[in-house]
Amino acid sequence: MKKHTVIITGADTPTGLTTARALRQLPVHCIGITARPDAPICHSRAWDELVHAEADANGQIAELLALAESRKFEDKPVLLFSQDDLVQAASTHRGDLQAFFQLTLPDADATERMLDKTAFQAWAEEHGYDVPPSLIVNGHEQLARALSEMPRPAILKPLVRTPAWDSVMPNQKVLWLRDDDDCEQALGREDLFQLCPRYLVQSWIEGGDDAVYFCLFAMNEHGEVLDQLAGRKYLQWPPLTGSTAICQAIDDPSLLDLSRNILQRAGLKGLGSIEYKKDARTGKFYITEPTVGRNDHQSAVALAAGHNPTAALVAHCLGLPDDRQPSSTTTRFPMWVDELGTLRHCRQEKNAGKVLKLLTKSCRQGLPRPLLFRLTDPMPFRHAIRGLLHRRAASAKTAVSGNPQVTAGAGSALKVERLTEEDFLALQDAWSELLGRSNADPLFMGWEWLSAWWETWSKPLELELVLLAAYREGSLVGMAPLYRRRRRLRLGPSVEEVHILGNAARIAPTVRTEYVDLIIDQHHHDEVVNAFAHQLREEPWGLLAVSDHVVSANSPLSLLVQRLGLHEGPRRQESGIFIDTTGDFTNWLNGLGANTRLKAFNRRNYLERKGTPASIVPENNSERALKKLNAFHERRWGKPCFDGPSLEFHRRFLGRLNGRVLPQFTLLEIKGRPVSVLYDVKVADRIYNIQAGFEEQFDNKVSLGTLHLGYTIEHAFAQPDVHRYDLLAGSGKHTFYKSRLNGTEVVFRTSQHLRARWIRHAWKAQEWAPRAATRAIVKWLEKT
Repeated sequence: MKKHTVIITGADTPTGLTTARALRQLPVHCIGITARPDAPICHSRAWDELVHAEADANGQIAELLALAESRKFEDKPVLLFSQDDLVQAASTHRGDLQAFFQLTLPDADATERMLDKTAFQAWAEEHGYDVPPSLIVNGHEQLARALSEMPRPAILKPLVRTPAWDSVMPNQKVLWLRDDDDCEQALGREDLFQLCPRYLVQSWIEGGDDAVYFCLFAMNEHGEVLDQLAGRKYLQWPPLTGSTAICQAIDDPSLLDLSRNILQRAGLKGLGSIEYKKDARTGKFYITEPTVGRNDHQSAVALAAGHNPTAALVAHCLGLPDDRQPSSTTTRFPMWVDELGTLRHCRQEKNAGKVLKLLTKSCRQGLPRPLLFRLTDPMPFRHAIRGLLHRRAASAKTAVSGNPQVTAGAGSALKVERLTEEDFLALQDAWSELLGRSNADPLFMGWEWLSAWWETWSKPLELELVLLAAYREGSLVGMAPLYRRRRRLRLGPSVEEVHILGNAARIAPTVRTEYVDLIIDQHHHDEVVNAFAHQLREEPWGLLAVSDHVVSANSPLSLLVQRLGLHEGPRRQESGIFIDTTGDFTNWLNGLGANTRLKAFNRRNYLERKGTPASIVPENNSERALKKLNAFHERRWGKPCFDGPSLEFHRRFLGRLNGRVLPQFTLLEIKGRPVSVLYDVKVADRIYNIQAGFEEQFDNKVSLGTLHLGYTIEHAFAQPDVHRYDLLAGSGKHTFYKSRLNGTEVVFRTSQHLRARWIRHAWKAQEWAPRAATRAIVKWLEKT
C-alpha cells in the first residue's frame, strides 16, 4: 500500500510523541521536526524520520518550506502541530504553507481568538458561556492594579505560552497567587513581561486537580465532528496549576454536547479541545482554556479508550477509509499516566500511597496507560529515566564522589556543590530558570553560550571545571561558573589561576564573553555570595582572572572579590554601547549627528534615487548566514570571521537554542544581491549585535555596515518587548563608530585579583617601578 507523508512539529515534546503514535495504524511515513534531536522522545520508533530545525517558530516554518521545496513530495503531506507558537506562526503563513501541505486550521480570526485568552474570554462572555472573572494586564503597573482588585486566591496565566516562558517554567502553565506574599513575588519579577507580553489575572475556582475536565475533538473543514472524547483529570504537576499527570476517559454526553457547541461556534477545524474547572461549591463548569490546531498533553487517553481523533483527521485529509478497530487492550474508561509528572508529584507532595490507591482502583477498568513507556517502543522511557537518574545523582553528590557538599556556615540551610562536566551539560532547564530570577546577563551567562564555550575550548586548553552550585532546600539559587588552570612562570614557580567561564585571558584567543558575573537568585543574594566565598577559600588557587565584567557595588562578582579580600593587580578597560529602544525611533534618529544620521538612515533615499533600493531579508538558515559572514570578512580583513574552534563554537551555540534564545540573521540586499549580513541574538528584552560583515567597496557614499545597523535598530524600536539593542564592546576598523550611535556607554573591566602572597608582593613592588620597566617584567614573567 502506498505510504503518505505526515509531518509533525515538536518531535521532542510529549504532545509530538502522542501525535506520532496515534498514526501507527495508518499507512503513513511520519517525519518529526525537532529542535533537540537528543531529547528522549526523539528516540521513539514512532518517527520514521527526524529533521532538525531552529527552535523558534518562524525558523521552523522556514525549515518546513525548505523541506517541501527540496523533497518535492508526490502528494501534499499532512502537517500537524504540537506547540501553540507553531500554530500561531502557521496561521500567519498559511498561504505559503498551503501551497505545499494539507493544513487543517480554523480561519485566521478564529485561530487567533482561541490562542489569545483575552479574545476568547471576551468572546465566551459575549456568547453567554461561563468563564472565571478575569483581568488582562500588559505591564507591572496594570498587574499591581489588577491584584488590588482581584480577590485571593487567583492565578496569573500567560495569554500565549511563549518559548521564553517554557524555557524558564517548562512545567508551569500559570503562577499561583494564594496570598499577598505570592503577589509581591510576582510583582518583583523583573523578567515577567519579558517572558510573556500579556497575562490573564483570573479568579481561582475552588476545587482540586480532580475538578478539571476536558473534551478532545477532531473536526473536518466544515466543522463536523470526526471523533471526540471526554475526560477528567485526577492529578496535575505542579499540583492545581500544572499539566496532566493522571487522567481518565469518562462518559459525559452533556459535557461533550456543550463543548461541541462552543468549539463549533468558535470556528474550530482540525484538532482542538476545551478544558473546564468544576466549582466545588456550586457544581458549575467554568471554561478555563481552549486548545486549537494541536493535540493536548493528555490526548493519548483517547487511544486507550478506542478513540483516535488524530488518525480520524489524517485519514479524512488523505481520503483513507476510517476502518480503525479498537485494539484487544482497549477499555472503555481507561486511566492515562504521565510517569515523570506523577513521580515528581509524589516526591513533592509525599502522597505516593494516595496515588498508588488511585492507580490500583483504575485497574478494574484495565491497566493504566503510560505516556512514555511502551513494550514495543521502550526507548523514550529509557532515555527519560536515565536523564532523571542522572540529574538526581548530580544533586546528591557527596565528598566520596569528589563533589563535596559544603554548608555556607554553621546552622545554614544553604549548600554548595561542585558539579561535574556531566552535571553541567544536563543542567539547561534549571540553569535557565535560575537565570530568570537573577540579574545576570541573559545571553552571555546563559547555559547555551557557556556550555558551548566549555565544550569547544576546555580540552584543547586543558582547563579544569570549577562549577559551584548553591542550593536551598533542593532549589538551585546560585551558580559560580569558574574553571582553573595552572600557569608556570619562566622563573620556575607556578600559580593556580581561576577564571570565569567564557573567556581565556592570557591563555588563548576564544570568542568574547561579555557582562560576566555570578548567577544568583535576587532573593538570596548575600548569603549565596558568602557561601561561594567560603567555598573558594577552601580551593587551591592564587589568582582570580576576571574578563569583561561591568563593575558595580551590587554585582555578585564585585562582592565576591570584596569578601575574599583580594588585591587588584593589572587591569584594562574597554567601552561598549547599548541603545535604549523603549522610546521613539524618530527621537533617537534626531539625536544622531548629521553625518551618522546620513549613514544610518538617509542613504536609503540615495539608493532609491539610484534605482538600487535596499531591502532587509531574514536569513533563517544559520549555516548559510555564517558562510556569508565569513566570505565578507575574508574579502575585507583577509581572514574569515569565524573559523576553526570559533566556527565550531557558534555552530554548537546555535544548535542548542530552544526558544529562550533566538538567533536573528538578516541580509541587506541590493537588487536581490546580499551586500551585508548581521548576526544578532534576541534574549528576553534585549537584542545583541554579535557580528557584521559587508562589502567594503560597494559605493564610496554608502557605509553598508552602518546602514544595515540603522534598519535593525529601527526594527528593535518597533518591537514592544525589546528594550535594548546592545552593540557590545569593540571598535571598528578605523574608529569607535559605536560611540556616535546615540547610545549609553558601558565600561567593561578585565582585571586580575591576587591571593597568593608572593604574587601580591610582586605587584605591589611594581607599582613603584617605572611603567615601561614593569610592562617588560610582567611580560617576561608571564611568558610560559
